[in-house]
Parts: sequence; C-alpha cells; structure tokens
Amino acid sequence: MYLSNLKTLNAICILLKPNSIRLEVFNHFLCFHVAISILANSQLCLKFNDYANNLLGYFVEGLKYLYGEQYVSYNIHGLLNLASDAHHFGHLDSFSAFPFENFMQIFKRLLRKGDKPLEQIIKRLAELKQLQKVLIHLKQDLICKYIHGEGPILVL
Repeated sequence: MYLSNLKTLNAICILLKPNSIRLEVFNHFLCFHVAISILANSQLCLKFNDYANNLLGYFVEGLKYLYGEQYVSYNIHGLLNLASDAHHFGHLDSFSAFPFENFMQIFKRLLRKGDKPLEQIIKRLAELKQLQKVLIHLKQDLICKYIHGEGPILVL
C-alpha cells in the first residue's frame, strides 16, 4: 500500500512542476508529501516522527496563508495528530481505515433508501443468509437423470 501511495504522490509532484504553479505552492505540497512518506514508512516513521510532525504543522498553517482560512476543515486539522498516531500505533499503513472504507460499498448496495440504514443492512444480511440455506437445500435435492453434453450448462 505504501508503494502505491508513494507512486501517486510522486506522479502528483511531477504534474505540479515548479514552472507550472507558484514555487511557494509547490514547496508547500512537497512538505505534505515528505511528511506522509515518512509516516507511511515503517523504518522512518519513528526515527523522523518529530520532523514529520513539524512538516504537517507547517502544511496546515500554510493552508491558511496560501488558500485562506475557509479551506482549513476538521480533516485538515486532523493532520496535526497524524504524527503522534504514527508514533503510538506504527506506520500509517499498519492502522489505516482504508480497507474498511472500501467495504462501505458493500453496505451501500444493501440499502434501499436513506431511512434507518442499520435496520436495512441487518435485514438484507438476514435475507442473504436465508437465501444461502435455500440454495444449499436445492443443491442437495438436485438429481440428474442423464448427462447433459450439449448446449448451456447449469452452474450451481
């Protein structure tokens, strides 16, 4: 996971060449890139944790200066705690919630409407469990009278 994050950030760095934007904005982004690269690396996250913390602090403060106070949200402010989290729990990939965020799509597909999502998910999971029992029962009752060698084949 670290490698894919690094490739993405490196690609962004190449796209944001200093010639195409203000050097100040480019350097600001590089501070974020270096800090995240340090915190995502299992060997560097403890050794350079203070440095990464300083870079993230500079990044958050720079957002106010470069883009305006309105762009500093709760998520951006949360970056200030990222270095201490990495110090306590290890490199970023070892405690990331990203795999669970990907799992959210499965939950979203189980919802029919926006009202009472927990109840809907539990009902859909119960329906799926019941359906599996029915399919297992159908497989056990299925008896073939002759070998089917032509045309479409039924897969159970």
